[in-house]
Amino acid sequence: MTPEGEIKRAIFMLLQKRKIFCWNNQSVGVFDPVRRCYRKNNGIGSMNGVADILGILPNGRFLAIEVKSKKGVVSPVQKDFLRAINELGGLAFVARSVVD
Repeated sequence: MTPEGEIKRAIFMLLQKRKIFCWNNQSVGVFDPVRRCYRKNNGIGSMNGVADILGILPNGRFLAIEVKSKKGVVSPVQKDFLRAINELGGLAFVARSVVD
């Protein structure tokens, strides 16, 4: 498991223990057998930069957690997504450990 995968697993375990409704955002591209490569879905309603973990806190607030390793870099579109969620009243942040 990757360092980010281990952090994500620990965060999910903590959120589930606290009975916070959450899910994993599958942001991996879709394999195109014709082109023989992975492609992003850029169709209607798709969005780049969506956080790894999404959820709803007990008070109804939207939760978004971008999981990164200690050396992981948050991209500009990921920063924009987190900023938008916070500006709209949600709780969004980068987690580099379960403590975050």
